[in-house]
Amino acid sequence: MNIRDIIIYSHSGKMRRISFNLNGLNIVTGRSSTGKSTLSDIVEYCMGQSDFKIPEGPIRDNVAWYSVIYQFPGEQVLIAKPAPGPNALSCSRAMIRRGGVIEPPSFSELRQDSDDATVVSVLSDLLGIPANRTDVPQDQSRTSYAATIKHTYFYLFQKQVLIANKEQLFYRQNEQQMPQAIKDTLPILLGVAPDNRLEIDSKLRAARRELKIAQKRLSEARQFSEQLNIQASGLLSEAQQVGILARGVSPETTQEALDTLSKVAKWKPTPIYRMRTRDEYPNWKTILRPYGRKRPS
Repeated sequence: MNIRDIIIYSHSGKMRRISFNLNGLNIVTGRSSTGKSTLSDIVEYCMGQSDFKIPEGPIRDNVAWYSVIYQFPGEQVLIAKPAPGPNALSCSRAMIRRGGVIEPPSFSELRQDSDDATVVSVLSDLLGIPANRTDVPQDQSRTSYAATIKHTYFYLFQKQVLIANKEQLFYRQNEQQMPQAIKDTLPILLGVAPDNRLEIDSKLRAARRELKIAQKRLSEARQFSEQLNIQASGLLSEAQQVGILARGVSPETTQEALDTLSKVAKWKPTPIYRMRTRDEYPNWKTILRPYGRKRPS
């Protein structure tokens, strides 16, 4: 993929076009603060990036539409995007045109008939990035993602501050979660990993986390079992001391100890003497009459 043209449109409809040599190295020169660095921001914006990173200044104030014509083998693709609305920091609307040879459209021909998701899909397919998807486990903050043309940004853009930075090699490498994204997607982009490597790596990381959780639970279960054995041994000893359980009974396993304690819990003392109720003496009146007072005549 090469950049054939970068085109910007003013609010009045005027067009400014910068063309590049497709068969060689292009060097953009000029005085400081004339917009050279902004060219890479325009290219990134027209590669499916919704965030509007054009710096404050004349370009941002006067440009209404940004567009780039990309050259692929046998095909050209135009991506045009409007500047975000007032107080907006992003824009996902776009215009896509494909053909053998594409000329920049006039200002009146610009239409918002597509979006960034389609831009990313079209450019990724033309680059030959295989379809892939990774499912990030639910206990992670990262969302599910696919390796697309967006993951080529790390290697395409080098800002001035990045070139002089000894601690950072790739564009946006210092942002949260980006180092992991670079590790996940670089083999896919280089074509040295199977298409489903992201899914395999994700499952491997999830399996390792599950293993750690299982090991922790096993350790906790062992500690609980040891405490249970100590408590069961103490209760059995008390039962033997008070005569509820015969001496010499010594369960060998935790389950045997629990079964023995279950029997002990059902133990009831045998009464030494039980008073009989009068219902057990059907002739109690006859028996007690001689000892009672005489009825008055």
